[in-house]
Amino acid sequence: MPSLEALSPRKQLVVFAILAVMLVGVAEYTWLSGIGQANDAILAKVNTLRLNNAQLEPLETRLPAMQHQVAVLQQQLVGLEQVVPPRTRTGRFLQEIESTARASGVYIREVTAQPPNHHSFYVAVPYSLALDGSYRQLADFYARLAKMRRIVNVENIDLEHLNRASGLAYQARETVSAGCQIITFYSRQGAAPVLRRP
Repeated sequence: MPSLEALSPRKQLVVFAILAVMLVGVAEYTWLSGIGQANDAILAKVNTLRLNNAQLEPLETRLPAMQHQVAVLQQQLVGLEQVVPPRTRTGRFLQEIESTARASGVYIREVTAQPPNHHSFYVAVPYSLALDGSYRQLADFYARLAKMRRIVNVENIDLEHLNRASGLAYQARETVSAGCQIITFYSRQGAAPVLRRP
């Protein structure tokens, strides 16, 4: 095979032109194959997004119903928080007990807070009460406690006739002294149970 120098200038030009065309072809092939791979990757992402969109399209039509359901559940949550509040509101609870006693005509002589009992999802907070009133007034007070929106348990009710010799001031209608323990409940923060669908 003759060397490149032995060829005529015209043949050398043809060889260089062929080499240039080959280099350009290889460069274009490499460049285009890179672009083709990038296009394939983009096309795969587009197909994945189309598939995800197709799966989510039925939810778009159900969105108003789901928003309504969320609103209903939020209203139910507000109602449940009145029954079992999310945190201790001792002052408000004792005000409710005081107003209930006043409405029944019962005098609360003493309130003693007991240590709270912590459970998995709630906290039980007991209070000891000393009450004065008539038998009917005390019965009305306990009946009103049962009708409160929040949960209030009454335990260890002790009734006895008033001892007027004790030196304590009593009203004429107060004939019974009562002691009891009331327990209210609060939900624990961060202790919401995990709901599982069947």
